[in-house]
Amino acid sequence: CDRVFPCQSCVKRGCAEICPDGSLISGKGSRFILANTEQLHEKIVSMSDRIRQLEEALEASHLNSGAPPHPLLSPEQLTVKSSIELYSTVYGNPASPSPPITSPRHTSVGLTRPATALSASTAAQDREDIDPGGAEVSAYLVQLSAYFPLSWSPAARVSGIRQRLRGMLPVREDAQGLCDQVVRHALWQHNPDPSESFIPELIQHVFTAPLHALSPPRLATFFMVLAIGCAVDLRQGPQLADAEHYHHLARVAMGDEDSVQGETSTDSVMAMFFMMWYLLVFHDRKESASVAWGIMGVAARVSQSVYRDGLRWKFLPEQIERRRALFWELVSFDARLSLALGRPPAFPLHYVDTRRPSFPGTTYPMLFFEWNHHFMTLCLQPVIDLVLGAHTPKYSAVTSLDCTIRDVCIPPFLRLPAIDDPGAPAGLILQRAHVSIGRDILLCQLHRTFYMQALDSPEDFIPQHPYIASITSTVYSVCQMIESLDAVYRKEPALAGRFTYFWSNTLEGAVQLCLLLSRFPSCPFVQFTLPHLETCVSLFKTAGTLCPKAEESFVCTFQFFARPWK
Repeated sequence: CDRVFPCQSCVKRGCAEICPDGSLISGKGSRFILANTEQLHEKIVSMSDRIRQLEEALEASHLNSGAPPHPLLSPEQLTVKSSIELYSTVYGNPASPSPPITSPRHTSVGLTRPATALSASTAAQDREDIDPGGAEVSAYLVQLSAYFPLSWSPAARVSGIRQRLRGMLPVREDAQGLCDQVVRHALWQHNPDPSESFIPELIQHVFTAPLHALSPPRLATFFMVLAIGCAVDLRQGPQLADAEHYHHLARVAMGDEDSVQGETSTDSVMAMFFMMWYLLVFHDRKESASVAWGIMGVAARVSQSVYRDGLRWKFLPEQIERRRALFWELVSFDARLSLALGRPPAFPLHYVDTRRPSFPGTTYPMLFFEWNHHFMTLCLQPVIDLVLGAHTPKYSAVTSLDCTIRDVCIPPFLRLPAIDDPGAPAGLILQRAHVSIGRDILLCQLHRTFYMQALDSPEDFIPQHPYIASITSTVYSVCQMIESLDAVYRKEPALAGRFTYFWSNTLEGAVQLCLLLSRFPSCPFVQFTLPHLETCVSLFKTAGTLCPKAEESFVCTFQFFARPWK
């Protein structure tokens, strides 16, 4: 402060009126308000509420009479009562809206829903020819998506948002096609609801339920299914722009009526699970994993409030199995995410009383999930407890757990040597690769601390190195990962290229090999690892068109290490 009032510091902050004796106090929906404007602030809030009531009454009267929307209900007019544009959000200043997102498979950004998307009765009830100058509405929806996981309703309630969201669904035939792609090409990895009726019931609900009965979490889940469908649609290249569009719409839907925090339900958990899956596997931004981690924190708290084993509450058997399947997929996903980011898990298993789901039948998708949950409990969680603790683990505990992981029995139909079986479904082929690569990733994570300590040691490599077990395990695990990726890519190149999980982890392992060869160029592992590195180079170069993220990572990272060894 320069002690000249109003001082320059207050002038720069726009609060010269209160200098030097005034104060700032918290306001509703904003960061601060001036103390001498508190009454004005309260008046604005009360007037905004009154405007909202009048808008809802005007909309109701026009809907009942079948008249077109009143000009005063245009998006520009609806935002007059909101002070959201005065304050910054996660995506920046709403006064400078994000670029508009057009609706995929629509010829314009207008939000009129195709007539075939709804039944006649629902279409008559929800009929509204909305022509909002779509760019503004699209930008506004992006702003609303920034509120997730909080509700946008108290701060920016917009009449008809739920109807506008429904209007941005594709026609039912296109939606069904995307859902079929998800069933064939994505649910092999995660299947939070193994019942055959999950997708059909979801489609039926979002397209035919009356607007007032439309569940926001289920609508959000459906948008996320469409987003993943765009990412794995083998009928065309990855439609990442369309996928991100549906992702934003799902976030907006989750902000309707406090559906995350005010209404804890399995539908909310399901929607957030699909969001995390999309962000971690199909999203192409570097901060995706951190965003998924934040959503996991919310999903964990919500699921812990609604999940005790269903037998306690006398649910129907089908409901019990659905709840168990979703919960254990969430626990498994959390464990993988926790290990990848080096952060503690949200689900300590000694607090869990929900039994693992019992998958009926002997079909390959269900048996894979049963084995995956068993492996997560027996191996993945102990590794997390050991390597993510506050203290360095004992080396004897690391080698003992290594033996436990290698001794876990893999069913014959999930073993990698059977990956070239003629006629094997694509999902089964990727499940086999997932089992093999997932186990090798876990072994690399288990030995990472001592492997890096071996590389940092000033001594030259000797076969009697104290951490030779970690070096050997890491080398063979990474080479096996490269072989697994090569096998699955030769069998299913288009589908393998859509799952960055395979490529990012294999590249990380290859970098570990390059570090070893750079540190110990004369070690006995050189002749064994060089052919595998050459295979890895060839894979990433070939897969560039199908997996752009793999090519980008390869160019930035791997060539730097691999060049001296060619």
